Amino acid sequence: MKLQDDFYFIEGAASSDGAAQYDLRLNPGHAIYQAHFPGQPVTPGVCIIRMVQELAGREVGKSLLLRQVDKARFLHVLSPLEYGQVQVSLVLVPLAEGGYRADATVAAGAVTFAQLRLTLE
Repeated sequence: MKLQDDFYFIEGAASSDGAAQYDLRLNPGHAIYQAHFPGQPVTPGVCIIRMVQELAGREVGKSLLLRQVDKARFLHVLSPLEYGQVQVSLVLVPLAEGGYRADATVAAGAVTFAQLRLTLE
């Protein structure tokens, strides 16, 4: 299930030398938030991982599969009502065996929601 342009929208993007910065707007009316949790929406960790996966694919110009979650630190609850806009900092490193290592931070100002390291192919 693709989340871009439905669950979240890209408001701005900048890339340089394998590093990218995305400004995203979350959609608090999305069906996922209606189920997780009604009246008090919380962004599921799996959706944060999927957003990073999709953004990494956008950087390399093709869809990428999630091979492994090497690190997933969820540090603060991401409610689209409290934090409707977030920034994703992404660094992609090509792997010798193919694929990419993606290091990402999801934050809004001084609040960090997640720090991730994913292996994608």
